[in-house]
Amino acid sequence: MKTLTLYLKQEKIIYSLNGDRGIVEKDNISSLVKDLKSGLLNVIVSKPDIIFRKMELPFTNARKARLVLPHELEDILPESPSNFFYSFEFYRNPERKIYVNIYAIKDVLYNYWKEIADKCGAKLSFFSDTTVFNSLLKRHTVKENHAGIYAVDDYILLNITEKGRLAGSYSYSFAMEETSKAMDMLKTILSSWKSSVFFLGCDRMRKELDEAIRDSEEIRFMQDVERDFVFPCMVKNSIYKLKPLKLRKIAARKKIPVYAVSFLLIFIIASFIAFIPYFKLPERERYRESIINAMKEKFIATCPDVTKIVDPLVQIKEKIAEKTTKLDTISGYPSILKIMADITALFPDGVAIEIEQFTVAADNVSISGRIESLKALEDVKKRAVSEKFSSVAIGAVSYDERNRVSFNMTLGIEKDE
Repeated sequence: MKTLTLYLKQEKIIYSLNGDRGIVEKDNISSLVKDLKSGLLNVIVSKPDIIFRKMELPFTNARKARLVLPHELEDILPESPSNFFYSFEFYRNPERKIYVNIYAIKDVLYNYWKEIADKCGAKLSFFSDTTVFNSLLKRHTVKENHAGIYAVDDYILLNITEKGRLAGSYSYSFAMEETSKAMDMLKTILSSWKSSVFFLGCDRMRKELDEAIRDSEEIRFMQDVERDFVFPCMVKNSIYKLKPLKLRKIAARKKIPVYAVSFLLIFIIASFIAFIPYFKLPERERYRESIINAMKEKFIATCPDVTKIVDPLVQIKEKIAEKTTKLDTISGYPSILKIMADITALFPDGVAIEIEQFTVAADNVSISGRIESLKALEDVKKRAVSEKFSSVAIGAVSYDERNRVSFNMTLGIEKDE
């Protein structure tokens, strides 16, 4: 049985077909798959074609997480959730929370390879170079916190692992003359990184990026295999036991606030109370006691931070009001407008900036957008530290087709005295 493994690198495809390896253009792929009847077709999607997001949920039940995720995807994706196929990884922690790593690929890409596999009767599996590289790093080191850099030709992949789980994945594709921009990206992301850094790649890229990665440890893995073909060779070799992405479609759904469910529960209980007068007195008393006890149990489960229960119905309404009132003070601020004004003041006049997403949640503000240069982004970061924000963190950084910097920034909201 033939096994064809393809590593998609933009218009270039790196392939491994049984014992043969090579590189073909995307338009010439039909010559490789035509004789793959009843065989295996493994497709490794590179980071630029896959969206990686992480999410934290306040419970440990993976089944509950799967029910909540469709409602949360709307806020973290650049397009409608119905345009993607998804694979999820769940991680539990001692704080009674669950972390979810989300991998999403466009349905156009999925359907293109699904149609090819169906035509030749092959079994199709999808992988990501992000997850394959993550598995390689876990085999190489037992350290829970580490960073890994894969650099070959005109492509860089950077994985960040914290507490044993993938916490960030970044990529950069560039021409030969743009090496300095790649180093700027690595320096920006690794500037505050204090743990180990590992490198896997060709000698030329090691020399080109030496200024940014000189303290990294080289991974000596499959040294008889060219660096371009390491990931395809790992996928096709059963000794590494790499699991494919479990991709599935999720229909877009309207987001329902968690507290709306609690309000519905209170409404149902209140409806029972409204019918109590129609029962006989002894039965009415028994029902009243059972309902009050049920309300207290639900209230304790919903609001464990409240130690004194006087009137659970009134108290739960107060809790709902605290969470849902739009004009309530957020983390000490009088209004959302003031927070937006403070954010706007961070960006100097004359700097080209596009804000794509602005989210206020709990005691922080998340911003996604594009800015004209890394220097301008650093200036904004410095101003934020000196202004009214308690913390500043810059997440994913990349360049678009116009060499603008795409960024994610999280600002801690400073409470008013």
